[in-house]
Amino acid sequence: LEDAMQKQNKLTSLRRVFENYSFVSGLKSIIAHEKNSNKWLHMMPPFDVLPKEELHELKEKINDLGLDISKRLS
Repeated sequence: LEDAMQKQNKLTSLRRVFENYSFVSGLKSIIAHEKNSNKWLHMMPPFDVLPKEELHELKEKINDLGLDISKRLS
C-alpha cells in the first residue's frame, strides 16, 4: 500500500507540473524532442508546439521530480 501511495504522489506531482502548460502541447513537444521526431510537432488548433524556453522549463521541472523521460520513451 505504501508503494502505491508513493507512486500516486509522484504521478500527482507530475500532473501538477503539466497543469502550468497546455497538456497536449507539452506532452507532444517532449515526445518530439526526446524521440528527435518532427511527426509529433504537427498539431491542430488550438494546440501548438511549446516555445523552446517553456519546453526546457517543463523538462527541468520533470527532472526535478526525479523522472527520466528519455527512459520512458525509449
